[in-house]
Amino acid sequence: MNKIIIILLIFAYGLSGCNKSISKNEQPNIIILQADDLGWDDLPLNGNSFIKTPGIDKLADQSIEISRFYVNPVCAPTRASLLTGRDFLLTGVSHVHGGKDFINLSEKTFGNIFRLNGYKTGMWGKWHSGKTNGYFPWQRGFDEAYMAELYKHKNSYGLLNGREVKSNKWSDELIVDYAIEFIKRNKEDHFLAYLSFLTCHAPLAAKEKIVEKYERMGLSKNLSTLYAMIEQMDKEINRLLDEVDSLGLSENTIIVFMSDNGPAVINNLLTDEDRKIRYANNYKGHKGNIWENGVKSPLLVSYPGKLRPSKMELLCDATDIFPTLADFAGITLDKYDLKLSGFSFANNLINHNAIRPDKYVFNYANSGWPPTNIPWSPEGVLNEYLPFENDKSILDFEPQIISLISKEYKLLKNPSNRVASITNEEEYALINLNNDPLENKNISSGQSEIYEKLKTKLQDKYKEIVESKNSFEPIEFKVSEDAESKILLYAPKLVSGDLSVAFNYTYSWNKRGMVAEYLINSDSNVLVQPSIIKEGNALDIEYEISILESNCGAKSISGDKIVFENIIIPKGKNILKVKVKSSYQNKSSIKFSEMVLKPIRD
Repeated sequence: MNKIIIILLIFAYGLSGCNKSISKNEQPNIIILQADDLGWDDLPLNGNSFIKTPGIDKLADQSIEISRFYVNPVCAPTRASLLTGRDFLLTGVSHVHGGKDFINLSEKTFGNIFRLNGYKTGMWGKWHSGKTNGYFPWQRGFDEAYMAELYKHKNSYGLLNGREVKSNKWSDELIVDYAIEFIKRNKEDHFLAYLSFLTCHAPLAAKEKIVEKYERMGLSKNLSTLYAMIEQMDKEINRLLDEVDSLGLSENTIIVFMSDNGPAVINNLLTDEDRKIRYANNYKGHKGNIWENGVKSPLLVSYPGKLRPSKMELLCDATDIFPTLADFAGITLDKYDLKLSGFSFANNLINHNAIRPDKYVFNYANSGWPPTNIPWSPEGVLNEYLPFENDKSILDFEPQIISLISKEYKLLKNPSNRVASITNEEEYALINLNNDPLENKNISSGQSEIYEKLKTKLQDKYKEIVESKNSFEPIEFKVSEDAESKILLYAPKLVSGDLSVAFNYTYSWNKRGMVAEYLINSDSNVLVQPSIIKEGNALDIEYEISILESNCGAKSISGDKIVFENIIIPKGKNILKVKVKSSYQNKSSIKFSEMVLKPIRD
């Protein structure tokens, strides 16, 4: 009888939330460590026989290792999922550049919520979730934030709470310096520290002495450099762990380690032989697609005061991290109406027998992501930076590269789009991940019931996303009377058919009638003088800016700037248009990158 009672108590605990009566003194500190382009196979933990990572190994020794943790195919989407606990498309993020990597201003981040609950919050490193007024990390819930320049590994520089800073240190070293200073200042309080490393994203750069060590192992110069980058990051992680120990904070600090996507192909730097060495477990795919190697990430969760180190086969993804950490902190998220996609697995970490509701991991790859032998270019390979409003058909279900993972199965739709694979001629692939983790056999024809069930769920999930408020929406640029505002001209709401959009500029501004529209929101009626940063000879062209019934022409064109006459930006939401008034016969490309709106005061 006593055994039955104990079993029932364990079962009941597994169904309940984590202890919501946690006192402020019991709340854990939180450190999130995120690598960039680090693959599953890039750690000794998962079979890499070359790299030495004593810091991450030490963290693993005190952690629960989760072997079925998924992120998204590229970085900005994973960061949106992590920061908000929502499928990234729901947050307005759908790509990595072209203005499609901004988390909608209506979204709340874990920085916002933890700060509301008494935590000091800090973020350092790669942000990649918006880089204009309103979208910076210090405006999205972080008391302190260093937004590092992408991708500057050596002599890092960036913005610290909006102030430009430069350093002669490697970026990962500087990130840890900032984090340690922050932790020391707030050790008597509760803190959340998010360290977003730039390692091991290209361009490849590391200390030569470490590179030479890997070259002596017989590895190529470039693979040696990549592995040296990981070793350098590990050294900084180790330094951070030692500091947390020395401050006596280890027992009550949760540390999470993860990546943001799978390993990048890096066609111009790594060879097939390099990749054969690097992909030790032979998972299919790379960064940018929905095969396992594109979306499977290491996940370590350390909480010495609560969790027993072990390994788990728990199915979870980046959207689950936010609610899990909130659960451990005793923060009730229901009252914030966040509409989370993920849900907590805190109980499963505490009690491995706890029942977890059915989990389905959804993923999406933009048509411009899947890697090919075609070199990357700023213009993209499939016009993927074009505003969605220009062609709504690209949101139809049929062409999407999407997937759904259940406890046992994975259904992929169009996984081979631009990538040679086992399903080169097939629209769907159904994989039994338990029996076939390398995704070698499509069993859709032999498992019709499971196939149809997952196909319906995938269709319903995508339909829900497309119909949701923020999905595939353009950036709303904030305009203020207190400071200069920037409109990124590569992030339009709509463009005329002959205007092209690249990852950080619009181009070919040389024909009469060309127009681009931008969604703006001003906090008051503001008189501004607009200027456009440009490249290319535009001396013989007339340009105009208009909003509602007002318009202004170019006042002067010289060098890299077009300065316009003053114009009033009305309070509230409006559409600002940039137009070409006169034709230009020269075929040289004219590029516009950003518009600055300078407030004019009487």
